[in-house]
Amino acid sequence: MKYREIKEDGRIVKGVNTTVDVGTDEIKTQAAKFGNTVDKDGRPPTLSKKVKGSKTNVLHNLGLTESKQSCPRTRAHLCQCESLTQLQEGSDKAVIAQSTLEHSDTVEGLVLLIQDPSGGPTLIKGTIRGLEPGEHGFHIHEYGDLSQGCESAGGHYNPDGVDHGDLENGHVGDLGNITANEDGVAEFTIKAERVDLVGERSVVGRAIVVHADVDDLGKGGDAESRKTGNAGDRLACGVIVLRNNEVKESVDKTAKNIVQLYEAESMGEIAKSTEIYVDMDGVLADFFNAWGKLMGVKNWWDINKEFDIEDALQKIRDTDDFWLSLPLTKNAKNLLSLIKQVKGEYHILSSPLANDPNSEPHKREWIKKNLSFFMPKDVIITHDKAKYAIQSDGTPNILIDDYGVNIAKWDAAGGIGFKHKDHKFERTAKAIKQHMEEPAETYTREQLPQIRNKHLKKIKHTMEWAKLQDLIPVQEERIIENFKRQVDRIVAGKYNPIIVDCDNKIVNGHHRYEAARLLGYDEVAVAKLPWTVATIVENFADGKKKNENSNTVAFPGTYVKREYVTINGVKMLKDVWDYMSNDREHEHGKDDYGNAVKKDISNFTGDEDPRILKKAYRAELENFIDEFEDHDIDPQPFIDELNRLSENFADGKRKGKSRPGRVKRAGASCKGSVTSLRKRAKNSSGEKAKMYHWCANMKSGKKK
Repeated sequence: MKYREIKEDGRIVKGVNTTVDVGTDEIKTQAAKFGNTVDKDGRPPTLSKKVKGSKTNVLHNLGLTESKQSCPRTRAHLCQCESLTQLQEGSDKAVIAQSTLEHSDTVEGLVLLIQDPSGGPTLIKGTIRGLEPGEHGFHIHEYGDLSQGCESAGGHYNPDGVDHGDLENGHVGDLGNITANEDGVAEFTIKAERVDLVGERSVVGRAIVVHADVDDLGKGGDAESRKTGNAGDRLACGVIVLRNNEVKESVDKTAKNIVQLYEAESMGEIAKSTEIYVDMDGVLADFFNAWGKLMGVKNWWDINKEFDIEDALQKIRDTDDFWLSLPLTKNAKNLLSLIKQVKGEYHILSSPLANDPNSEPHKREWIKKNLSFFMPKDVIITHDKAKYAIQSDGTPNILIDDYGVNIAKWDAAGGIGFKHKDHKFERTAKAIKQHMEEPAETYTREQLPQIRNKHLKKIKHTMEWAKLQDLIPVQEERIIENFKRQVDRIVAGKYNPIIVDCDNKIVNGHHRYEAARLLGYDEVAVAKLPWTVATIVENFADGKKKNENSNTVAFPGTYVKREYVTINGVKMLKDVWDYMSNDREHEHGKDDYGNAVKKDISNFTGDEDPRILKKAYRAELENFIDEFEDHDIDPQPFIDELNRLSENFADGKRKGKSRPGRVKRAGASCKGSVTSLRKRAKNSSGEKAKMYHWCANMKSGKKK
């Protein structure tokens, strides 16, 4: 029986219209996949049982769900249900989604949603421009159908069928209010405990809407308050779409270009290949003050309070010499002088005023007249600035613009955007120098000491909060896997302080810094040392004072030395044995309440049975790998040591029982700790999972 033959008002009856794949509860099961709760007849719980017949929107049955749009759950144009299932079942990466707000002439914005795949709160960060100053209702709506603008997005997402409320109580889609400053810009971070990006209640495919008025959070005392919070008209909206690299339909180009940026930085090529694009209005030309003067207001931001914006723009069109007579901004020459110093050339990238025939030709004439002291390489007048964000080979370009929406679009397209305010020129200058000039001093990962929390107990330091823009990275290399791991850790709420010197130069934690920068953090916790990074490198080796008489050689990126000892016939790394024999009894953990408690374990003496020593040594190597990964330190020496112990198994072979090529053919690998191999097995399936389990068994000493 085909789906289309099932009538809309028909119940599935055992022995009448059931099949091998379709049981009596199939309507209820299929509806649940789309976030709906219905009975066997497809009737929602809020529908009166008196309503009968094949009426529109009465029943949700198989015929209806199979014949509707490509994504019945959300009505979104792009259906990502299959991708959500893959993320839920097989990923340990942070799930990242975004919503670009549109369907408005004046309001624009970008919203990022991040959640750990195992659950927990969703972090919602965003910037929205073009709002009236003050509070605005902010919600997730049921549908991603924007075919009729924001009106077709449905009501607030409310899978529980409750009244409207706030972030903690009410609809799942109730996110409270966001606040716009006097410039009409709202920057916000929301921790949403009830919002999910994976699972049956995922909001992916639904829509984010910002409203005209303040949300009364269901406390208005009327019916509309209990439904919408009296938040008013829908100003702008956008569909929530996945950004994870696992999803083919929505590959994150920004992440790819971050990798390319890292590669360019590590090769010292960014200053040579990156192009600089500079906006004209508000950056070089004092457009806003001139506009305010034209309209007769004291401050230009009062224009929209006293005039209709379209009337105010028409005044510009009607003034023949408006563009020609714009003065330079106070710091225009300082900005261009800086660009000349660090790059030597630049491009003008400016938007034209719609329906103004004078806009483009007069802007070009203004540039010739006012920028003759350092002319741009070329002048580009276009509304689509973001298409210049990256070059054909993926190299990111820089945009200096005063409009946050342009910066957000530029960043989303893979470029590097600097939001510029003329009265904050020094901030822009510092940021440009940091990106365009090679630091006064740079170090490799091998040169920088890997200082961990345990070392801080013995090193003088202070714990502080620091602005991210004030930190100065000095490490040459970046490892993309380390970067991704730090993004996942921060999203999951796990963060270790970045180690900095007395001048805020980063000693340890470059990947944490890059992850925090990507996620939009303004401040981070740092452990500040009272010396310069040069002094630290000269006098410290990975958290310990350098021993000038030592003949041992440090492993790259770690404090472990290539020095072995043999204890009761078992060959071990000396530093690991030192821990096992001296520091193990001081190890602390945490109880169920998060309090630090002593683990009550004893040190090894060296008199133990060799089999016990070997097993304990393996376990400590795995612990070291996990701890180093947690602290953004390369654990490869320990992995190499585990491979040395398990060299007969590393290629998928075992003496007496060969499995030649099976591991490789399955796409697996025996490299890594037992813990990491078990984790890979859990996230794999079929032969690949079996081979990961086999590798883990071999390394842990099991027979098979």
